[in-house]
Amino acid sequence: MNDVLKDKNGSILNPKIPRYEKKMPIVVYENTNGSNSNINLIQSIENAEFIDVEFKNNNNTFNNVRVYDPVGKQVILFMAPVYNAGQTGWIQSSQKKITATQILNDGGQAGQIELATNNMFQDANYIVITKVIAFY
Repeated sequence: MNDVLKDKNGSILNPKIPRYEKKMPIVVYENTNGSNSNINLIQSIENAEFIDVEFKNNNNTFNNVRVYDPVGKQVILFMAPVYNAGQTGWIQSSQKKITATQILNDGGQAGQIELATNNMFQDANYIVITKVIAFY
């Protein structure tokens, strides 16, 4: 078979180049220190095909999540870092709600569980968003 890969407009795609590389990326939020509060985006993501949300925790461990058709979705920012050669670790999460112009804390749903001797839960938001990139 000699099928070719086409985008939604019928243009032929090069199969060696991932589709997202052909999208126009625009940084719609950036803060090197990060924020765990509601954030305002510098432009609407209403027509974005997807966004990449970059975030870090209180120990400067980074992670990211890609959200397709982001407007109106809830997303969990999650990480499970381990430190001190496996002696200490945490499960950390923060739930967000995405609108066309903001990423909001969703009902205060955030916390961390320490994976040491006490397995203690802390009701705190240790995850901060550092960058949001929209792809159109």
